[in-house]
Amino acid sequence: MKLRHHRFLFSVLLLALCFALSSCSAAGVPKSDTTWGELFRQFDSEEFSELDLQLQQMMDEAVLSQEVAENEAQPLSEVGSVAPIYPEEDAEEIEPVLDKAVFSFAKGTLSDEGSITQESSSSTFNVVSYPLPEEDGIRVDSYFYCPEKCPSICLVVFLQDPESGECVAFSSSDDFYYHEGLTRTASLCDLEEDFTGLESGRTYTIKARAFVLPPEGRTIEGSLYTEAGLATL
Repeated sequence: MKLRHHRFLFSVLLLALCFALSSCSAAGVPKSDTTWGELFRQFDSEEFSELDLQLQQMMDEAVLSQEVAENEAQPLSEVGSVAPIYPEEDAEEIEPVLDKAVFSFAKGTLSDEGSITQESSSSTFNVVSYPLPEEDGIRVDSYFYCPEKCPSICLVVFLQDPESGECVAFSSSDDFYYHEGLTRTASLCDLEEDFTGLESGRTYTIKARAFVLPPEGRTIEGSLYTEAGLATL
């Protein structure tokens, strides 16, 4: 009986230690000092280990609770055309989806650290989110653009339950590419993800950020972070 009691106490202590060492609880609720890097590792540690080391460092230094979206999310219908989402013949069927679609964006200014004469240019991070019509889910399409050639880029998106604080879904993409222009090379990266298996009629907070290594000698000023609330159908 005493041996069983000791085993039980050891199990309890081990479980408590695991909680203490973890940046997120078993329910996936970030702490006040949880970083993007810690969240990334919790969902996909192997993918995180394959990222550029400088991107890993950026994520390990970026605290989730300190993120502030500089621009408020807007209904997509107020921003511009919603045509790219669904073909015109499905417009009537898909109307509830379009009514709830939201657009959020962030901008960063790419500048030269060593010269005040270097012309600055803007990097943009756009995110379109809408509920999936035939299943309890949310579609998130994110797109990053920089007019200069960046060594590495990674987009990260996760869904959070605003009531419990739990991170319920996560996705990332570091598949960036270059576009050759007449005078310079632009950098682009996109992430398209269907988050399914969510609760019907429940509102989730969509948090997205672009982590970017700017060209050598340049900096990106401004937070490439967006946030939006969206309910499943």
